[in-house]
Order: sequence, then structure tokens, then C-alpha cells
Amino acid sequence: MDTSVKMLGTSMKYLQEKLNSSSNNISNSDTPGYKKSNTQSISFTNILSDEMAKIVPSSAEVYGMGSDSFNPGVYLDQVTKNFDQGSMMQTGSPLDIAIQGEGFFSVNTSSGTGYIRSTSMTVDSSGYLASSAGDRLQGTSGSIYVGSGDFTVQSNGSVVSGGKSLGQLRVVDFSNKSTMEDAGNGTLTAGSGSSTGTGAVMQGFIESSNVDLTDEMTSLIEISNKYQTNQKLIQMIDEINGLSSSRVGKL
Repeated sequence: MDTSVKMLGTSMKYLQEKLNSSSNNISNSDTPGYKKSNTQSISFTNILSDEMAKIVPSSAEVYGMGSDSFNPGVYLDQVTKNFDQGSMMQTGSPLDIAIQGEGFFSVNTSSGTGYIRSTSMTVDSSGYLASSAGDRLQGTSGSIYVGSGDFTVQSNGSVVSGGKSLGQLRVVDFSNKSTMEDAGNGTLTAGSGSSTGTGAVMQGFIESSNVDLTDEMTSLIEISNKYQTNQKLIQMIDEINGLSSSRVGKL
């Protein structure tokens, strides 16, 4: 395959991943506490340099990689999360909670423990506090039963009703958040190096997504334009190669 086509092809694969990430950011721009994703690229030159630094093969091995393995171009390196805090919006609803500062609420999902930054709480059919997705919020001693009565949530996460403590919301932080991934409904998987979160629990507030919709829409347009340009270039190269082959055949 033509090297230039390979380069354009790898670039298109990266742009597709970038497009998916940006589209996901836009679709979650109204999800409370959602943290935007960023895609990072790496060039074939950097990949080759990294591998060469590990082991230096003979020139025959370098040139004997084969056309199928030699793929110059741009590749997806990693998708990272931006954990900058979103705006705190006061709603006045006692069911809305958010964290000002560092930390995540723990929720019990069908896939295990998940972590959220903000939610509009519900009380499930058994009387336990749950997230807007229906996942039970976890306290330091398990799920928190509130029944049908009124309650308040203090800044340390304590849930109080009639002067009696019903439990304390479990707020967790991670020293390494790089492994945290989207699990749907604004929920994230765990990071590593867990500790008690230092942020303050805010009742009557929702943390907005940290997605800048204008920036994401602009990025989406740029990505789409680049993808279409690469498509057209591949078509042009294919047409040129076809024309060259037909002319050679006539000689």
C-alpha cells in the first residue's frame, strides 16, 4: 500500500477517536459533575524512537519489518480526563448535592462501586438515598436509610434528620486519577491510591459539567473538516495510481 495512504489512514483513525471523544463531551455537557475527555496523539516517529531506545536492531531488521508493519502517521496515544471543577450552581433543592474541592461520592452500581461528583438524589422504594441514576449512595457504614422524612446534609457529608445522624456520605479521592474512565450517567470507575476526600459537601448545589460547549463545537467542526480532507486526498491518490497503472499498461 502507498505510504502516503497509510499515513492518511492512521490520521483518520486518530481523528475518528477524537471525534468520538468530542461528541461524548458534547452529549454530556448537561450531565452534573461530568469531566471532559481529551485525546492525545503520538507520531510514528516518536513510537519508533521509543522502541529504538529499548533495543537497537541491525539495519536488516529495521528494513525487514515488512510493508504491513510499517505504518507511518499519527496514532492515538491516550484519552485523559480533565478533572477541573465545574461551576457550582445553587438550586436550593435539598436533594441536590455536589462537592466543592477534591473528592467523589461513592455509589453502588450494577458493575460495582462507581464515583460521582454531583447528583440530584432520590430516595428509592426501600427508603435509601440513591443517585439520579438509581444507584445507592454509599456512606462510611454502607447505604444510608432516610425513610420518608426530611433530612439535611452537612458539609462533612453527615446526613441528619430530627437532630439524629442517619449516616455519613463516603467521599473518596484518588492520588492517581489517570485510570478513571466513564461508566455512564456521569459515573467514573476507580483511580488508584484512594484516600478520604477533602472537599466540602454542598447541599442545594449541582456541579455543572466542565465541558466548554463552544470550544467543543469548534473542535468538532475542525475534526470533521480534517477527516473529510484526508478522505478526499486518499481518493485523489487512488485515482492518480489508477491512471498511472492504465498508462503503463498501454506502453
